[in-house]
Amino acid sequence: MTDLEAVSRLRRLADVRTLWRAEFPKRIALSQGDARVSYGELADQIDATAAWFYELGYRAGERIILVGENSAALLEAMFAASALDLWVVMLNARLSKPEIDAIRAHCRPRATIYFADRSPDALQHGEVSAARRVVHPSLGTVLIDEEDLGGTAEPVLDDPAEQIALLMYTSGSTGTPKGVMLSHRSVLTLASTSASLRQLRTEDRLFLTTPMTHVMGLFSVSLSALLVGATVVIEQRFDPETVLNVLKRERITVFPAVPTVFYKLLHHIETHNVRLDLPSLRFIWAGGSLLEAALAERTRAVFGLPLHNGYGMTEASSSICLTSVTAPAVPESVGWFLPGLEWKLVAVRSGDAADSDTPDVGELLIRGPTVMKGYFRDLELTARTLDADGWLTTGDLARVADGQVYIVGRSKDMIVRSGFNVYPAEVERAINAHPEVVHSAVVGRREQNNERIIAFVERAPASSVSDTELDAFLAGRLAGYKRPQEFRFVDKLPLATNGKVLKHRLALHASDGAPVSETA
Repeated sequence: MTDLEAVSRLRRLADVRTLWRAEFPKRIALSQGDARVSYGELADQIDATAAWFYELGYRAGERIILVGENSAALLEAMFAASALDLWVVMLNARLSKPEIDAIRAHCRPRATIYFADRSPDALQHGEVSAARRVVHPSLGTVLIDEEDLGGTAEPVLDDPAEQIALLMYTSGSTGTPKGVMLSHRSVLTLASTSASLRQLRTEDRLFLTTPMTHVMGLFSVSLSALLVGATVVIEQRFDPETVLNVLKRERITVFPAVPTVFYKLLHHIETHNVRLDLPSLRFIWAGGSLLEAALAERTRAVFGLPLHNGYGMTEASSSICLTSVTAPAVPESVGWFLPGLEWKLVAVRSGDAADSDTPDVGELLIRGPTVMKGYFRDLELTARTLDADGWLTTGDLARVADGQVYIVGRSKDMIVRSGFNVYPAEVERAINAHPEVVHSAVVGRREQNNERIIAFVERAPASSVSDTELDAFLAGRLAGYKRPQEFRFVDKLPLATNGKVLKHRLALHASDGAPVSETA
């Protein structure tokens, strides 16, 4: 295993190549389908691709957009761009053209590269943009758009804690993309800390189904594994039957995924009477959104392993809290704060009555080496989110008891009903405990001098559970003021490409009553 202390001394993300060549050049780094790439081969390919980028005229401080889906080529290009001190922007090819165009207009890249071989969506985007087609020795077929959008190079700083490695775009809860600036030090610190706390080993085989265009798939999974010499088994998109086959065939030892994936996987297992036989699997974890106790218990019963979880955000390079591999799980807890992070809770708005159920809830602020440098080209938003002393306002409501952290919900999502604070996450957990509910999302709607609680519910196939039945089910689980006044049943909740529910979209539908679309 890599000496993770040595990782802390690396200046740039791409410098991990020196570790690969010295410690495990023959081990398989990346596996996808029938293709295998060793660490030594990957290091050589990164060198060659970095040289190619330089020949194309790409220079330090410029932005380069990589559009694709999970693939070895996408990771290779990310490391190669990092070697040149380019700012890397990773975009999921499943984004719509207007979404990609908006990000291009904002970050003004030197080039946009579409990875066509493993993504029909990337191919289509590149062709619509009339991008130049190139067949590269290791990247495969790529389409390159070098339209001049008026961008200029940013300053290059020697300090890895100041030099930007990646510009990760996130819409958060607003739906408006924001460019989160993450330094080389922040992402290396996050990945090495995660690898240590998750006790990842050289002999591990991690299954990547979460998008590597998001911080969980890129840093918590891929980079963490690549720091210790483990193998990343890459799957482009989630399909329950494919996932189960790969878990067995590839002798997967570590399986991380978003909660939505576990919901759908369990449903497939239960409805098709699948018998699991996964002797190699030793560790599973859920990330990307809050994990509910009901899902954790169902997963433990089916897999025979505890479902670990955590809490994080793009602005903190991914994880903020993680559950312990060795300690018993605590229901609803997201674990402990990562070493090196400072935290504090600040008061939030409240109704006229005291919220006696959760008196210790506050908005969470954190500070530490994994926190972003700010939002690109948005000084005003940066100032509102990150103060001069380095405290990042997460926008999440939390409480801390006996060192364990509990995330209650988003501060902007909090509903004040009849003078009481209502936290949607708590209501959603109660609804999701119903055996005929796959998933739910709760939003508030202003009406006169109060807020109405509206629950959007995705029922299990063939289920006809009614709003009356759900209300009766919740009667013994939630106080009256917390129970929804309205249930809306949907075929599918709208999800972003990282598996999170698009609540800003639901809030609009709560106001106008229009049907809900599942597409992100």
